[in-house]
Amino acid sequence: MGEIDAEFAKKDKAIMAAPGGHDQIAKEIGARAEKLPVVEMGESGPQPDPVKLQALQREQATRDRTRAAWELQQRAALYAQRKARSKELAASYAAWLKQNLGPINNQTVKLLDDSNTELAVTCEDELLGLSEGLAKYAQLATTDAAQYEKAYQNRMSSGIFGVPNRPIKTTN
Repeated sequence: MGEIDAEFAKKDKAIMAAPGGHDQIAKEIGARAEKLPVVEMGESGPQPDPVKLQALQREQATRDRTRAAWELQQRAALYAQRKARSKELAASYAAWLKQNLGPINNQTVKLLDDSNTELAVTCEDELLGLSEGLAKYAQLATTDAAQYEKAYQNRMSSGIFGVPNRPIKTTN
């Protein structure tokens, strides 16, 4: 079970460290933002050109969204692999349990061998841990992608100064 987790963690780390990650995107956009021309903004003083800054922020939101979708796709495939391996492990445990402990029901009076019972409890505890880990992993991967999607939606719907774009109401 530990081997599955270690292999899984290594592969997930590789996905997240692949070139083009969110940190790299932020650094690239930040470097370009520092080079924007500065304009006088009245009481707030000199600021980077808001139109050009908004374009960079939208580019970052778009690139982050694309990256998050790629990460989610990769992590979903990794999740499916881990789930399959966990099922195989659970099946082999069930076969071991049947072979070593025999049929167990309410009428069983045979005392179980202490070492087998202890091993069974440990295995079941670890199988439950694998299952919980899979659920947490899926939740984290989905939440990460959803946050970037929300940031994208917010950025694309806001105007130059971060105020939401709203349709202008006209009267006839």
